[in-house]
Amino acid sequence: MRRVKIEIPQYRAFIDFMAVTGLRYEEAVNAWNLIIELTRQGKLSDYYVENRQVLEHFRFREIFIRKSKKAFISFASKDIDEQL
Repeated sequence: MRRVKIEIPQYRAFIDFMAVTGLRYEEAVNAWNLIIELTRQGKLSDYYVENRQVLEHFRFREIFIRKSKKAFISFASKDIDEQL
């Protein structure tokens, strides 16, 4: 990961996001895109609980709750929307 961050610096924030949340690549892409979409709509609070610094994946069951692996929550810093 360190090499990718050095060679492709525009992916730095996304790679850090994957490491912090522990999400698999596909889940991280979906979460990242959802954060961008909700931020643009002014609805990030539908997904991110700022005072607890938690992404509540369970609110979007169709994306994050699967038979093989389920992602219910991830912890993320308060500046999550500023990293995009």
